[in-house]
Amino acid sequence: MTEGHTIVADVIAHWNRDGSRASGLGGGGHTHGFWSKVLKRPDGCWVWLGYLDKNGAGKFCTMVAGKRVTVRAAVYAWRELIGEIPAKHSLIAVVCWNARCVNPAHRIGVPHRDLSRWFHALGRPYEHADNRGELCGRARLREEDVLFIRVQPTAYGLVPLLARLYQVSTVTINQVRYGRTWKHLGRRRAPVTEILSLKSLRELVEAREAERAGLQLEKDRFATARPGAAA
Repeated sequence: MTEGHTIVADVIAHWNRDGSRASGLGGGGHTHGFWSKVLKRPDGCWVWLGYLDKNGAGKFCTMVAGKRVTVRAAVYAWRELIGEIPAKHSLIAVVCWNARCVNPAHRIGVPHRDLSRWFHALGRPYEHADNRGELCGRARLREEDVLFIRVQPTAYGLVPLLARLYQVSTVTINQVRYGRTWKHLGRRRAPVTEILSLKSLRELVEAREAERAGLQLEKDRFATARPGAAA
């Protein structure tokens, strides 16, 4: 993709080539735009945050001629930004090898008959879905939370407090602290200014729990105030 094409792609990123807004059904029957499900990372990967198939590739449900059609997210992005894919060609992420990436600049169309030779020559048998860190569907922590946890000095009672703060188990906290999880962050650490004393951390936990209790109370009030709610 040329530099000029990249600029055009950024301009029309939320629109179809015919000038209409990119649309899709999304999960749960709610209507969301295709590009609202794409996270553009600094490394150039456009990570699909929507539904994934068993191989880790993004799938997108949209409307074509009044009918629901499910296509690969990378294919949809290519068609909207580049054009139609040549017949009997597949898109391969030759730059990042991330099955979730929909950036056309990271992919190339390869004839079906040459796929095996391409994979053999490049030494990569298949694409891998990047599900590390926050991109994992089961992640309860964010990157900034992990860095904060790792920078806290060891003290008696620290781990249970951190577990209460982030509503995870003490096992999860210990795995983060000892680098058994979130390994892709390497030796990155939070700023020294984020180091808290045990007293300050306890006050933060209590304030956070009070805030959560208040939010839950508001939800309960709203639920009982709805028309038709049980008396």
